[in-house]
Amino acid sequence: MRAIARPGIILLLALAVGPVLVLTMLAGMLWPEAGTAEANEEPFLSGVTAIAAGGSHTCALTTVGGVKCWGDNEFGQLGNGTTKDSAIPVDVLALGTTATAIAAGQYHTCAVTTQGGLKCWGDNRIGQLGDGTITIRTIPTDVIQLNGNIVAVSPSSSHTCAVTAGGNVICWGSNFAGELGIESTDTCEVPSMGTFPCSVTPVDVVSLGTTATNIATGFVHTCALTTAAGVKCWGSNINGELGDGNGGDSDAFGPTPVDVVGMTDGVAAIAAGNWHSCVVTTEGGVKCWGDNFNGQLGAGCSGTGCGSIVPVDVMGLVDSATNIGAGFRHTCALIEDGGVECWGLNASGQLGDATSTNHLSPMAVVELGSTAAAISAGDYHTCALTAAGTVKCWGANFAGQLGDGTTTDSATPVDVIADNDNDGCSDIQEQGSTAVLGGLRDPKSFWDFFDTPDGSNARDRAITIADIGRVAARFGTTGDPAGDPLSPPPTSGYHTAFDRTPLGPELWNLGPPNGAVTIQDIGLMVAQFGHTCI
Repeated sequence: MRAIARPGIILLLALAVGPVLVLTMLAGMLWPEAGTAEANEEPFLSGVTAIAAGGSHTCALTTVGGVKCWGDNEFGQLGNGTTKDSAIPVDVLALGTTATAIAAGQYHTCAVTTQGGLKCWGDNRIGQLGDGTITIRTIPTDVIQLNGNIVAVSPSSSHTCAVTAGGNVICWGSNFAGELGIESTDTCEVPSMGTFPCSVTPVDVVSLGTTATNIATGFVHTCALTTAAGVKCWGSNINGELGDGNGGDSDAFGPTPVDVVGMTDGVAAIAAGNWHSCVVTTEGGVKCWGDNFNGQLGAGCSGTGCGSIVPVDVMGLVDSATNIGAGFRHTCALIEDGGVECWGLNASGQLGDATSTNHLSPMAVVELGSTAAAISAGDYHTCALTAAGTVKCWGANFAGQLGDGTTTDSATPVDVIADNDNDGCSDIQEQGSTAVLGGLRDPKSFWDFFDTPDGSNARDRAITIADIGRVAARFGTTGDPAGDPLSPPPTSGYHTAFDRTPLGPELWNLGPPNGAVTIQDIGLMVAQFGHTCI
């Protein structure tokens, strides 16, 4: 802090002009940079070359070969050595600048390294990290026994598959429905869940040969793009997700790759959702097959009986698509002009059309324009890499997977913000607002009133002058924490509202105040309960 205001002056100012104005004035006195600093020239995450949206987390590959992740971190899938969610990007540890490609699954993440190796982190309860154990890892661990250099990888919910430079496909993790491409003999004992067929180390998909160029994993099925530009799939086919004209039977699954009907050539890209699969053809069309309960096949219908066991054309996308992303029950296509179109489930705004209405055919993502260079779909959110190397995301944000510093869903694209100094507080919070006093990291308790001044229980956000006023109104001088958190601030009394200070004799005192509280006290309190962004 650069200056200290005298308490007597503060009290007189509060009585004369009102506490909010006093706080605003004193913020400039104590932290002049808060009112005068120019916004960071690059407050948003930049220098990104690839993105990967997982179940409820997202990761980005940077130009220097590093990886940053944000969102859900229950199983360490952010790779920063913790299991704490983050609404802003954090660095993946022990990876350095060695990554060349990334992919995200439900609760785990993988990166291809410069040496053709593979590192994964996160959930490993059924061997999906391929390190020979079922130990959850919060930092990257090496996938062992690799058969050649890795050129592509795809993690799913509980299994992972990769393609080697020689065209082999190797898989590991759960093999409940033959999704590893082998007849499984090994099992994994998952606490409180039971015993499952699995492999904790990579195994070859023998029946496929050396023909693969890319890979896509669904919930319990896998599809490979071949050197002939065709598609072969294996694993569960209960919803027709293998696209071979069978399916719909509880016995319709197996480890042997089958040809997708009509897809022996002419395919440019593949994607797999939970129970559906899609391709982009070399002509720019999009075809999908499998489950269609929420319209994720883009064929104009939805519901039970509307799925397809063979590929069907996505309406309106005939010759303009260049890539594809598939989520839980929604699908998005990258268009050649840099736009993005999505269809299917939209309950969380994951289609990006500013609504929460499901769509049975493609709808353009609004406020994105023609800026997208790549896309990736998570369970209930979607992200786009822009041509400028920044990232925009939309949809569900309960774990911070949109990376905008909040946990608020958005039905339109929001910018992923940056934390270039890695202090846990975003650059835009530090320099982008004249009203920011401080921010608190990961306070999940209702009683952590500094991070929940509006009663929303939101996490990881900046605290503004207005929020301070609402906190004062909520707790007041009477010690009543049950007041309306959104009520207008009272006209006086803020100078005695903050009795929970490091300087007071009773840290958690909600009774009569011990005396006037200065702006310095507020700063100390923010620092004590978390950390400050000022």
